[in-house]
Amino acid sequence: MKPIYFPFTYIPETVAKPLSRFLGRAIVFQPVLNNQPEALVRLEGNGCIEIRVPYTEDEDRLISCSKEFKQWGGFIRVKKLR
Repeated sequence: MKPIYFPFTYIPETVAKPLSRFLGRAIVFQPVLNNQPEALVRLEGNGCIEIRVPYTEDEDRLISCSKEFKQWGGFIRVKKLR
């Protein structure tokens, strides 16, 4: 049985290393396949975590929606500053 670090999609090294010593490799879910933070890739390479992407279809659409959401958030922030 493997521990799952859920609902988070990022785990800091300061948490991952002690967790892996006590429970083994924890699974960290990512929303897209080819866009993991370098820190997570390093932790996976060191054997501390296992990265999984449960749904790989429509990855381009998810990335596009994320970009649109960030643009919208920037627009709202600019409007409030005026």
